[in-house]
Amino acid sequence: SIIEKYGCEFLILPPVEQLVTVPYMRFLYERYFKKFLHPSDFIQLPQFSWELFEPRNQASLLQIFSTATFISIDIETGNEADRVITCIGFTAVYVDNSSNKFTVRTVVIPFTETYNTTFAATICSLPNPKVFQNGKYDNAYLLRYGISTYNWSFDTAHLFHSWYSELPKRLDLITSFM
Repeated sequence: SIIEKYGCEFLILPPVEQLVTVPYMRFLYERYFKKFLHPSDFIQLPQFSWELFEPRNQASLLQIFSTATFISIDIETGNEADRVITCIGFTAVYVDNSSNKFTVRTVVIPFTETYNTTFAATICSLPNPKVFQNGKYDNAYLLRYGISTYNWSFDTAHLFHSWYSELPKRLDLITSFM
């Protein structure tokens, strides 16, 4: 992680002893230092922002998501006792191939009303390619609500494992790596 405090940037790394105790840590340290020292060599992410779903915005959101290059989906579940979906996040990603830049639009839909769940199902049924992080988990939960995902094309956990099979597939590691 990189945090800014008192006008200085701080790079937070795993414990140094892991350089000799974890086989892949030297590789990760080199990557993290490169990201810190040469940030222009990496994809520049757009500023993250999100909005809470409002039924009155359904038509405009449907237009946004139906024209996206792909849709990223992530569910959030409650505690171990109730195992229910509390909300679902959708990000419409637009890729501009001519400039190699992308823009995003994120909406979070609380699973508090049948109307919200139905709209989430509508987004999941769009023909755009869908992306998950370990989607077998999300899709198993969605099926409990009668929601099937059409065109689940990509999974970041599997993609990362195909690229660097020796590294963990945890979301925190993948995020810091990218």
